[in-house]
Amino acid sequence: MSIKNKIPKIGARTVKTALAVMASMLIFAGTGYIGSLLARTDWAFWSGLGVFLTKQDAIFGCVGAVVCMQQTVKNSLRSGADRLLGTAVGGAVGLFLFWVNMNIWEGKLLILWVTFGTILSIWLVLLMKRPDACAVCAITLLIILVSVDRNAPFLYAVNRMLDTAIGIAVSLAVNRLVRPIRLRAAAMAGEGDEKAGVAKE
Repeated sequence: MSIKNKIPKIGARTVKTALAVMASMLIFAGTGYIGSLLARTDWAFWSGLGVFLTKQDAIFGCVGAVVCMQQTVKNSLRSGADRLLGTAVGGAVGLFLFWVNMNIWEGKLLILWVTFGTILSIWLVLLMKRPDACAVCAITLLIILVSVDRNAPFLYAVNRMLDTAIGIAVSLAVNRLVRPIRLRAAAMAGEGDEKAGVAKE
């Protein structure tokens, strides 16, 4: 076997994944810049919106774009739905247990709530028959309970859901719009054949 055959080719999925990551980075850079401008205004609404936009984290959007990029648009939709569901369930359970731990137990039983929350969040997504969402669900829960800012846990959860949704949307758009040249040529040829068949009839 030649060396040429051993070297993997850069396929369409690889290129589309890189494009999705680049597009996500550009979007988050743009929203961050707009947010910094709005945060300087004197109007409370626009200033608050600006602060919210500056809290977006590109890494979560890029991870969502990478995970969501699959070989087909259908599989990407499924993967994106699982990731969004996992983020939502993990965020909801994490926020609830965060509130319980801080307001009832004064933050003294974090290890207990982390253990219980992991079991509960995974069980919930399994109950919904979405096993592929288990990992994302548990990770979101752990981030909220262990490392989130204690002064703004709800804002953090909402931001992470929005970050993930942006990454998923970008990945789906790239997967749908960007196709290899040979596939586009085949599709155009198929359309041409159909038109020719209609003309003949």
